[in-house]
Amino acid sequence: MSYIIRVSDRELQRKLEASGAVLIRGAKACGKTESAKQLAKSVLEVDIDPQVPLLMDTAPSRLLLGNTPLDDAAANLKKFASVLDTTKVQAPTSLNIITGTGISYARKDGINVVSLSSLGV
Repeated sequence: MSYIIRVSDRELQRKLEASGAVLIRGAKACGKTESAKQLAKSVLEVDIDPQVPLLMDTAPSRLLLGNTPLDDAAANLKKFASVLDTTKVQAPTSLNIITGTGISYARKDGINVVSLSSLGV
């Protein structure tokens, strides 16, 4: 059976891009899980995979291994900066990831995460 696009999918995608995580609530069997799976980069099925609850109790960080959206954005920025022709344009003085919510901070790799909400925008 193919996925049926829902009216809420665009809003779900927008909120997920802005914050990185969302809580979806709604009536039983209305498509919450299927909508979430369409946009998720990974899925932990606690009720299906018996290893997930075990890892939640013993080593929860192992469930979250892999790149986050910020890691992917940082990698893209670094790649972009590395291919700039600095004979034609000035090299960037800083590399910044702009987010809609959260706090602003400098990552260990030197890339700044700048939250619009912390700027009062």
